[in-house]
Amino acid sequence: MGVAELEHRLSDAEILEWAQFYALEPFGDDRVELMLAQIMMMLSSFMGAKIRFDDFFISKRVKQKDKDIEKEMRLCFGF
Repeated sequence: MGVAELEHRLSDAEILEWAQFYALEPFGDDRVELMLAQIMMMLSSFMGAKIRFDDFFISKRVKQKDKDIEKEMRLCFGF
């Protein structure tokens, strides 16, 4: 489905709602990057490394987005 078809099918309000949803719950590549960063942080902490959660991000967009996930991970796993 191309951009023109999406613009024809979705109203401006619906596009805005999807953008707001994406800001709260990323999907696609951003979501995968968050999940991989969580796994890498757990593995590195098990090996004794003191590395921050956002050190595993590639994109700056994700890096600036979810600082709370690091706090949640530290509380859940006690590191």
